[in-house]
Amino acid sequence: MSADLAARAALFRALSHPARLTLLRLAWTEALSGEHLARLVQLAPATVSHHLAQLTEVGLMTVQP
Repeated sequence: MSADLAARAALFRALSHPARLTLLRLAWTEALSGEHLARLVQLAPATVSHHLAQLTEVGLMTVQP
């Protein structure tokens, strides 16, 4: 598989989970902390962190220290 196809597949995998789509939508217009996002979607902070890492890995989100 070419690198381009692998990158596209990773992007679609990142977008394939409803929680990740929700997190992306919530953080689209303003920066929100992982804890704030966890409260909004009623998920454990560790779960949200996992989803955010997958979105960041494919370039859909960035992390601010």
